[in-house]
Amino acid sequence: MKLQKKLRSRGSAALLAITAALPLIGVAGTLLMVTVRQRDQVEAAAIVAAARDAAASGAQDAMAKLALDPNYTGTYDLTVGSSLAHVVVTAWSTDGVDNDGNGKVDDLAEADYISVTSEGRVNVAYDRQGHEMDTAAMSQTKDAGSVVKKTKIDIAVNSAFYCDDPLATFTFNGTAFKLSGKDTNLDGSKGPNPDVPGIGTPGDPNLIAKQLTAKQKADVVGMGLPPSIQTVSTEDIMDYSKTLGSLATQTWTDSDAKESNAKIGDRTKLVAQIAHAKGNLHLSGSSKGCGVLVVDGNLEVTGNFDFAGLIFVTGSVTFRGGGNKVVRGALFTPGNVNGEDVEISGGIDIAYSSEAIATVEKQLSMGVELISWTQR
Repeated sequence: MKLQKKLRSRGSAALLAITAALPLIGVAGTLLMVTVRQRDQVEAAAIVAAARDAAASGAQDAMAKLALDPNYTGTYDLTVGSSLAHVVVTAWSTDGVDNDGNGKVDDLAEADYISVTSEGRVNVAYDRQGHEMDTAAMSQTKDAGSVVKKTKIDIAVNSAFYCDDPLATFTFNGTAFKLSGKDTNLDGSKGPNPDVPGIGTPGDPNLIAKQLTAKQKADVVGMGLPPSIQTVSTEDIMDYSKTLGSLATQTWTDSDAKESNAKIGDRTKLVAQIAHAKGNLHLSGSSKGCGVLVVDGNLEVTGNFDFAGLIFVTGSVTFRGGGNKVVRGALFTPGNVNGEDVEISGGIDIAYSSEAIATVEKQLSMGVELISWTQR
């Protein structure tokens, strides 16, 4: 009897112990479920963040490409850590869509705009038809996009030869030279734009005109009667020179550079380039160019010279010696009160050319500016 009582007592104690433990097991199970749920939430949040970061990285990568080449378009995939960004860069001018909502498709108003779309993908797989497939791992897609606009060289050209200082000293030798504000195409034919002055200055044009002889006045033509020397709006040559010089892909670093048979871009194929002389520049032999030439000093040209585009000189300008010297576009110089500023000798032919200027401005875009950014 005593043994049976002991067994019953022990059984009751065990039962009480098990009964007491049951609530603890329930609590532990609940805690485990909460922990799993929290872990899933953290993982889901991490995946969403990774997809969002991938989308943003893809859009930023595309904008970096556009900064180097504003004409870039295309579709590509970018790996971002363990994620993927699917990037599409589209020019509004050729996408067949009325992007600006003005009722016209691919019109002039859309010409300089580019859209970037980037889809960040994490654990996403697609079948051969491009449909998203179910995956065992959690998956997520997020989008980012931007609209950018090309920023171009945009220089107001109001004369064939611009001199900022009407008190500048000009030396005109002979009558073989020509300064023309008549719009001239690169093949020598008449251009579409109205005439501009052969020489423009923001001050009194008579101060320059009186330095011409009676016979030389017929060699400066353009808007109005010869000599075509007129008052025009002021141009900030120093600012142009600084900005454009910083974009140069061809440079001369000597304080007094001498270059024979120089090549700037490709004059024959009209491939434009920005060249920058960080001091005086003397061009001799047979030099050719297309684009923008910036000279932080004096420019002297001897021999043959054939250039299409824009020339900015912060010092004096000298054309002398034999050979043919042809500039189609425009030339800018600040001039100064002391010393000789401009010497025009021999067969120099400088003519305003809207075609040359448009060629340069179209090719030498300065990059892109951000118009809008979206992310979701």
